[in-house]
Amino acid sequence: MGKTINVVVTCTSRKTRDPLARFRLGNVRDKTIENRAVNWIDRLRTNGNSQTTASELYCGEYWSVVRSLPSAARDSGVRPSIWICSAGYGLISPQSQICSYSATFSRYESDSVTRGFDADARRVAAQRWWRSISGWSGPSGNEVRSLTAIARRYPNVPLLVVASPDYLQAIEEDLTGAAVALSRPGLLLIVSAGMRTFGKLTEHLLPCDARLQSCLGGTRGTLNIRIARRLFQYMGRGQ
Repeated sequence: MGKTINVVVTCTSRKTRDPLARFRLGNVRDKTIENRAVNWIDRLRTNGNSQTTASELYCGEYWSVVRSLPSAARDSGVRPSIWICSAGYGLISPQSQICSYSATFSRYESDSVTRGFDADARRVAAQRWWRSISGWSGPSGNEVRSLTAIARRYPNVPLLVVASPDYLQAIEEDLTGAAVALSRPGLLLIVSAGMRTFGKLTEHLLPCDARLQSCLGGTRGTLNIRIARRLFQYMGRGQ
């Protein structure tokens, strides 16, 4: 069956269907991040919208590369178990039943979690949001709701996290918990091109930057996931 690796990727703004207005985070007007999260979760619970699996909802270039990870890893004897860091739903799996939505940790988008917060408050707001959304039981087809929970369930399995700086800042506390829960520090690896420091988690960053785009191809927005795919392609060589 090969060696299993838990891989955390991020959601994408590209969906196979457009979200209804009430499932756009920009339409949630609460001022505090906690109230905003409560309102948002209530909307998702009573969605009244057709649902589909996350793997069928997400589309575009980024998700095309995510779908290719299992085949890229197969020749190296690796079996990636994929998890999704969703700004709207929290941690979900490709099989989770969700409705179309628009929410992101990317700071300049209209449906950003941290819209309305200044630069100093943005990081804290994103972390509070992730804490709130992770505390919700989540959609059907989903049992594990945090990265820390993944590490506790699979303490001896490598955990590869592929995310932009905005998403990493949001999940920083959760990632710290995961690092502690894993049986040894080397099991946690973070891919975020161009990010050189990350507090106590800096040692887990894989050195990589935009120069890799010239050999991996694709858009800048897919560089992180293309780096992950190349890692899988090379795993097992020399053994």
